[in-house]
Amino acid sequence: MNTTNAMTNEVQLHELIRPDTISLVLKGKTKQEIIDELIDLMDGAGLLLDRFAVREAVIERERIVSTGLENGLAVPHGKTTGVDHLVGALGIKPDGIPFDAADGHPSKIFFMLISPMSVSGPHVRALGSIARFLRDEKRREQILSATSAEKIIQLFREVR
Repeated sequence: MNTTNAMTNEVQLHELIRPDTISLVLKGKTKQEIIDELIDLMDGAGLLLDRFAVREAVIERERIVSTGLENGLAVPHGKTTGVDHLVGALGIKPDGIPFDAADGHPSKIFFMLISPMSVSGPHVRALGSIARFLRDEKRREQILSATSAEKIIQLFREVR
């Protein structure tokens, strides 16, 4: 699957994140539980070759430095042999949870990215696409108030 726009070399979030890899209401109360839920979404969608390897990669990345960013966003990610192409999931925790975010605030929007060990370009471009998309407070609010996974995909499509 080609998830990159040839003109901008940017990863297209509407192609990377599918409705079946979106949860509007994550149940987890801890960083680990949120990570496991996001992995479960990708595994349930048939995107993972090795769930255990994916989990280990994400946990190891979190040990190095938290992927909790600012403005209620966290982007847990990792590189592993547990996938054969870049895959992603999105989860929302409306009340937020502590995720060791850079600004000290709870994280509410969680993008998980997993890529193969052998490639780095798409992974880095996807992180950039997410950061650019969610830099806008209005978009963050639209994600948090979305009533369906399809609405979120539509928000991604509207951004070019």
